[in-house]
Amino acid sequence: GKAGPGMDQLYEPHGAMELANGEILVADYKNNRIQRCTFGRPGNCSTVAGDSNGKAGAEPMSLDGPDGIGLADNGDYVITDRKNNRVQRCEASGSRVCTTILDEKLGTELKQPIGMFLIPSVRTTTTTTTTSTETTTTITSTETTITTTETTTST
Repeated sequence: GKAGPGMDQLYEPHGAMELANGEILVADYKNNRIQRCTFGRPGNCSTVAGDSNGKAGAEPMSLDGPDGIGLADNGDYVITDRKNNRVQRCEASGSRVCTTILDEKLGTELKQPIGMFLIPSVRTTTTTTTTSTETTTTITSTETTITTTETTTST
């Protein structure tokens, strides 16, 4: 399609990620917003961060050249706001409430940050299933559950 500020248009998208429910988040760089779109359904996009009309800004709820996007453990969007030299955390509720979490004022000097990669915090839960030969350990994070089973032999 044609680039532009319409709800079903993107203008130089820089980053995208698929959510667990199949929706796509797109860092719409030149439209200064993050779009959440339903895959395979044209015109079904909504602005979840930034200005829906593409206006750039430096206020907490505005973006200027979003480049990358990631998900926090609670599902909030973490966005590299490139031209504002900051990283924003925006509520996933759709309220478009954003908070600056990294910038010069907070003691972290950033120069046009690009991309986003978050490593989810890992909470470890050990579940012991006791049989004579197996111990099962489950490591759970908000993104993934890994289960390992160790077999022991007794002599």
